[in-house]
Amino acid sequence: MRVLAWAVCAPALASVAVGLDGGMGVRSKDPPRPSLSVLEAGPKFAQVQEVCSTILMYVGLLLAGCLAAWMKGPSAPSQIQDTPRKPSARPKAAPAVVVEPDSAVYMGVYAKLTDRDQDAVSAADAVRDVISSLPGLAVDRVEVSSVEWKESGFEVDLIVLPVAARKCAEFTEQVVGFASTLEAAAISAFGADKVVSQETHFSVSIEGGSVAVSFAADFDDEPAELLKAIKTSAPNVRKLFQSCLRLQWKKLLLRQPATVQRTARLMKWWMEHQTFSSVFHHPPPRLMEAATIYASATTQYRSISELMAATRAVLLDLPDAKITWGEGLARFSIYAPAEVQRNVRSQKPMLMDPVNPYNNLANKRIFGCEELVGALREARWWVPFRESGLCPAEGEMAVLRAQLAAEVVVLPLAAKAGLEDRRPKSAWRPGTASTLQRSVQSVLNKITEENFKLMAGKLVETATSDVVQTSDDLDVLARVVFTHATREPRQCFAPLYADLLQELTKQCPSKTRGNGLYSFKQALLDCFQTEFEKLPDPTAVEDQDWPSMEEKQVAYNKAKDKGMGLVVLLGEMFNRTVVSRKVVTHVVERLLLSEGSVAEHSLEMGIRVLGLVKEKIQRQEEGVAMVQACRARMVGLAEAGPRASRVGFMLMDALEML
Repeated sequence: MRVLAWAVCAPALASVAVGLDGGMGVRSKDPPRPSLSVLEAGPKFAQVQEVCSTILMYVGLLLAGCLAAWMKGPSAPSQIQDTPRKPSARPKAAPAVVVEPDSAVYMGVYAKLTDRDQDAVSAADAVRDVISSLPGLAVDRVEVSSVEWKESGFEVDLIVLPVAARKCAEFTEQVVGFASTLEAAAISAFGADKVVSQETHFSVSIEGGSVAVSFAADFDDEPAELLKAIKTSAPNVRKLFQSCLRLQWKKLLLRQPATVQRTARLMKWWMEHQTFSSVFHHPPPRLMEAATIYASATTQYRSISELMAATRAVLLDLPDAKITWGEGLARFSIYAPAEVQRNVRSQKPMLMDPVNPYNNLANKRIFGCEELVGALREARWWVPFRESGLCPAEGEMAVLRAQLAAEVVVLPLAAKAGLEDRRPKSAWRPGTASTLQRSVQSVLNKITEENFKLMAGKLVETATSDVVQTSDDLDVLARVVFTHATREPRQCFAPLYADLLQELTKQCPSKTRGNGLYSFKQALLDCFQTEFEKLPDPTAVEDQDWPSMEEKQVAYNKAKDKGMGLVVLLGEMFNRTVVSRKVVTHVVERLLLSEGSVAEHSLEMGIRVLGLVKEKIQRQEEGVAMVQACRARMVGLAEAGPRASRVGFMLMDALEML
């Protein structure tokens, strides 16, 4: 067929190419010879004929090329293209081993973050003191809602709760006048250039950062009333309830187990150390915390690292998420899923705010989650925890692992309705004791020499309130204060805590236990006896096998500091008549006058407590006899065989002191 087509078309193409002499085919140097018809028709017709001839020439050439390509058929396969490439003889590199941080690393970072946050809160206490000391202004309490860290410093959010504003109507009526009065007081205390007024709050610039002061009503017992007020209020009034929602959010976090609170803080810190291209791609402040709570409720975890991995998995699935806190998760939300509006329920992705049914934290109109998911998808997403200056040293790892191992493991419920609570009986649950412990710990974290009177008054107020109802609550109060006082390094705050214990001993009322009364002083002595009896022996710790000398030294110093903290606090309490002479005599006899040899750490603790109590204890005959017996024992130890030079000098100083 191809040969026949070529035979038919070739003569026609040839005739087209050479049939017209006026401008076709051949382009010689000599001008074309005009035909008779052209001469007779005139110059205009000659131009038209030349144009048509040129067009026909190009059409003919195009047809000839197409016909030649068709007759040639498909090209032969290329040997270069079809020959498979030989695999490279170079061996592939082994994949890099990616080792994620264990729970001890996360715990160390969290501990340092907590200390940093407490430093910011302590710096903001100046604003709190101004608020609490205003005359004629009824303030129920002042709470720290959150602590944020920016390039310019910290940002502490203080929420002030007026006494009268306990209902929606009272709150909306009184908050405007209350805010103006408080802002005027802040301007008077810090200066007009330090106070910036906003629409719903005002900010005070202090050294190291700023403090935002807002106002709220406590709707803890009736959150439905708060949601109803938000729904029915005008837009300008609705903004006033934002601080109330922040207060509800803080209470939700405090109700979570310690592991969940730590993980939420760590994930939030990780988010703060990521770089996002715009504000649109920066996650909302509550997103990381809400994802952590959801992960804790829907997965089983036994450590911080496992919960971190579960939270990461929740955030990786965020583009397809539909989380409304239903189906067994109602305990985490202050509203029912049916209260979410229809236009909000249709949104995707969705991660609802547990305290606000009108707020979708993953709303794609205000937050693009692509960059967040991309950062979490990286194999080494946890690098900020390893490379930050907050990562604990190798010597601290053993102590952190031991602390985590001693904690109660919490296995949360699965996200299914109708399942019973299968957590261990010893697991944390919201209750009076936990509320008391958090309240006392919060005050102790802020106490300093400058604000001692204010903090001690708050602690005494807590101890005499309805929070402390039973003798068990007295035990909790005594244990928290005693533990906090004895764990301070270098015992430099022991006199401060002794003054605090003296105030609590005087003002804390006794509770019924059995057939008698149980006082705070008895609870305190029980704590001291328990801790003293189980005091670790630094020599035994030193004799154990340790992976490294650093971990061995850390464990030794910890055991030694704990014992020293006990005896220093005992001496300060004796000087303030919190404990009797019999208690001090018993401790000194155990440390210095026991049969057999005296260990080095016992000798050091005994000398330290004697140096604190010798002036007061020698006012009694029994005390003088005890001091003389201790001096005779030290003389015998000094005259005995050779000892380390440090121990020898310590004995010489003690003998001069006594």
